[in-house]
Amino acid sequence: MLLAAMQTEDAQWRLELCDHLLALDEPEEQLKAETLLSLAENEINATARNTYIWESKKLFQ
Repeated sequence: MLLAAMQTEDAQWRLELCDHLLALDEPEEQLKAETLLSLAENEINATARNTYIWESKKLFQ
């Protein structure tokens, strides 16, 4: 599943796979945070962009 998450171009799918990996106690916070920031860069809605950034930063508190 980690390989699939790292190889996919679809950021939403990568985020979903990261959630599954985290549920299985795999340490994939870094990949999830990077994916969230990637989604934030392409988001035009300010509220959604801020949510992506906030969730990314929350992973490292």
